[in-house]
Amino acid sequence: MRNALINTLVTLVSLLVGFVGAEIGVRLLSGGGTLTVFRNYVADQEQWAGRWRVMRPDPNLGYVPRAGYSGDDQKFHQSYGADGFRLHNQNQPPPANAAPPILVVGDSYAMGAEVDDDSTWPAFLQTAVGRRVLNAAVPGYGIDQMVLRGELLVLTVKPDTLLVGMIADDVERARMRILWGLQKPYFEVDNGKLVLRNVPLAEPELDPRLDPLRRVLGYSYLMDVAMRRLGYMSWWRRGQPSQIVPAHDYGDKVACLLMDRLAMLRDQQHIKLVLVAQYSRQTWETEELRRKEVAVTQAVIACAKARGLDTIDTYDAIAEAVRARGIAGTYTGIHLNPASNKLTAELIARWLKEHP
Repeated sequence: MRNALINTLVTLVSLLVGFVGAEIGVRLLSGGGTLTVFRNYVADQEQWAGRWRVMRPDPNLGYVPRAGYSGDDQKFHQSYGADGFRLHNQNQPPPANAAPPILVVGDSYAMGAEVDDDSTWPAFLQTAVGRRVLNAAVPGYGIDQMVLRGELLVLTVKPDTLLVGMIADDVERARMRILWGLQKPYFEVDNGKLVLRNVPLAEPELDPRLDPLRRVLGYSYLMDVAMRRLGYMSWWRRGQPSQIVPAHDYGDKVACLLMDRLAMLRDQQHIKLVLVAQYSRQTWETEELRRKEVAVTQAVIACAKARGLDTIDTYDAIAEAVRARGIAGTYTGIHLNPASNKLTAELIARWLKEHP
């Protein structure tokens, strides 16, 4: 028994020394000052602080922008008003036109991720049309969430025009009941009709609650690197099975039937409603991705037109920009750059002028 105890202690000490040596080795190889950084990588995440600094939980939509937030995120300034709409053109006098506002809902492309407040396409659109444009788009939304947000806001904002911006990935997001690690509302199709599920949503945990394992090994940079390389980062950092959990496999059917809800909203509120189709950076990276993005987007456009909805397709304009300036000259990171947002706004302004 004494020998067994000694062997066990030797083994444990060897493992500990080996782990510490590997930890030091990985930190030395990675550089960037990690050798002297001692923090819990699971708990001390910018995504936790960043998400709930800019957004707040919402029982009907999952999350919405935090009213009054103003700050720099990824080197780009974002600011939101008391109504949770992204602000723009704050240094300019408000439009003299007293017409009802134009309301924009959508995802990060409509909100204007990776550009400053005045470089979003809703900001450029307000200047182009000389009317108030309210930017109520929310990054990370699926097409289901943006339609729900539009239905809620039209009743309070009273716009005469609702612009619904979308990219192909928004259709995929409509399949999910957990997206970005958070519960979200979603629709199921029952006898050809949409049924809203998962609302009201429970209050999410705003901070990670660590179990004993993560409370200790969370300080290991070696574990952080290993989990990233093995593909278990979402489970390790968030302590949950996945950041994305599907509810079903027919996001395309949901997106098509959502056009019925938009048509009903248009008719009930007597507003102009326009679907604005946008295209992500990956559309132009390979021919396979281009075909997929275009096919998904065109299918939604076809559903919208079948319901008598107006549509604006930005494909030709952005394709020309990519040919002229390249992908890097058209996008900032994965989103449109200021020049491309201005191009999008001009396209929408011209369409609105031609369709009064």
